[in-house]
Amino acid sequence: MIHSVRHRFVFTLTTNVLRAGLNFATGMLLARWLEPTRYGSMTFLMGTFLGIRQLFDLGSSSAFFTFLSQRPRSAHFVRFFLGWLLLQFLVPLVVVGLLFPGQWVEVVWHGESRGMVLLAFAAVFMQYSVWPSVQQLGESQRATVSTQGVGAVVAVVHLAAVAVLWRAGWLGVYAVFLAIILEYLLATGVMYLKLRSAPGVSAVVADESASQISRMY
Repeated sequence: MIHSVRHRFVFTLTTNVLRAGLNFATGMLLARWLEPTRYGSMTFLMGTFLGIRQLFDLGSSSAFFTFLSQRPRSAHFVRFFLGWLLLQFLVPLVVVGLLFPGQWVEVVWHGESRGMVLLAFAAVFMQYSVWPSVQQLGESQRATVSTQGVGAVVAVVHLAAVAVLWRAGWLGVYAVFLAIILEYLLATGVMYLKLRSAPGVSAVVADESASQISRMY
């Protein structure tokens, strides 16, 4: 179902305000419950990979949304961008996980273990690369309500997960990163199921199939 521009604007504004409030509350609770040292380690790890993400992105995510919004694009175009995303994930994963000596990892990330560093990278990649791309794909298909709604649910779930982990005595940097990965992985799966049956996406797939058949003859 495609909603009016006004409805989508109001819904986006409402969910953004809700998400901002929930994220602020989650950040405050994490800063209090993790204590300064562990919270500082978490923000440092995420900050380093946010910088690496911006370096590898090269403005491609903005270009992806711009091209999608201009006119319907083929499924090949979307798959090409997903391949570029996969490359952005694999290169740092291989470099940090396999090529960097252990001493380099300890020096660059101030004594953090290689496993923790890779987990932080995966969390940042899911939250700031994969999910924004899914949002852009949804917005290009006018699925604003679904996209923004799922994003708001993720914020609620993350706050609840942090509270449950703290209550159970399991709250730590490792658990927070793992929760972020699982939350955005599930959100991406939900949006995939929603967008797969969207009229715009179905039309793109149909157009590409028709063009492939025409080329055969």
